[in-house]
Amino acid sequence: MAREGTTDARIRVLLLLDQLSGGGAEGYAIGLATGLDRQRFAVAVCATRYGDDPDVVALLEKHGVELVRLGRGAGSKLDVRAWLPLWRYLRENRVDVVNSHKFGSNLWAALIAPLARVPVLIATEHTWSFTGDRRRILIDRHHTARRATAFVAVSEADRRSLVDVVGVPAAKTRVMPIAAMTPRPVPTRDRAAVRGELGLGTAFTVGTVAYLRPQKALDVLLRAFALFRATHPDARLVIVGDGPEEGRLRLLASELGIESALTLVGRRRDVPELLLAFDAFALSSDYEGTPLVIHEAALAGCPIVSTNVGGIAEVVPDEECALLVPPQDPAALAAALERVADDPEQARTRAAAAREGVASTYTPGRVITLWSDLFEELVARSR
Repeated sequence: MAREGTTDARIRVLLLLDQLSGGGAEGYAIGLATGLDRQRFAVAVCATRYGDDPDVVALLEKHGVELVRLGRGAGSKLDVRAWLPLWRYLRENRVDVVNSHKFGSNLWAALIAPLARVPVLIATEHTWSFTGDRRRILIDRHHTARRATAFVAVSEADRRSLVDVVGVPAAKTRVMPIAAMTPRPVPTRDRAAVRGELGLGTAFTVGTVAYLRPQKALDVLLRAFALFRATHPDARLVIVGDGPEEGRLRLLASELGIESALTLVGRRRDVPELLLAFDAFALSSDYEGTPLVIHEAALAGCPIVSTNVGGIAEVVPDEECALLVPPQDPAALAAALERVADDPEQARTRAAAAREGVASTYTPGRVITLWSDLFEELVARSR
């Protein structure tokens, strides 16, 4: 990034993240950083915590994105001094825009960016339940929203929650679509090979991809699958991902008598191939923003059954592109799975519509254009 006294007229943008990898929010932000036009933007990424993903570091270097490390450990969570290097960087490089992602980074950006005299701060909320945590609501309302130039949500449903629940002024809110920002791995194996690896044979297979945490309500999926298996006794369930709920889910599967039909494969990098093996993709989350895995399932042509939360219906409308059900309703989820299994022709029609919609609308190029326009608009307004 240009320092004072240079003739570089590009807009200087720093994206602030907790870490370089870990989930959809991190991948989205890294894809944005590497996709911005270098003729218009000088880009840096600040990862606030220890731990580098070598693949992400190499990707940033390849695209000329400067990486700023703070190296905060668990013991420095509330240590303001750990943030001094970022404050100095913002001042010395005369950064025009700080774009923070997720609650913690939004909180600290709202403190540091104004002190460093950064003219534009864009906080990005990648979703949460918007219930229960009064402290978080108050911090977002009275701290982050007051100091932010704009508060971005990743779905219209979340934007409404920012306004109605958190109390962010509507004029400050924006919606930015989600897309798979980095190139999807091209499958090197076909459906038969993947099903062979997983030992699925010809069984109707329900699959999901998730970090195993309470938000994903995978206990609801297990209960729904147990109901579904009463009418489809040979069906299989595959869960891709790891996380703190794994032990509890294994115990519940045993209690429900479905442990022999359940396969937990852990965290995998070949998700596009695994999706080819599923006859239905199921998402049982209690809340979401706009989960990237819905895009991936749609692009794989996999029939989608999901809870109707967050921005999912904005991406795959109910009945037209997917079957959407209320959260915390195993019976409704099981009934939707039965519709997919019992009417495969209609399921393929919905899957084709979902694939066409996602492929034509939720593209990295469109996302980068929208963000670029927002950066330029807010910087111009600040001058």
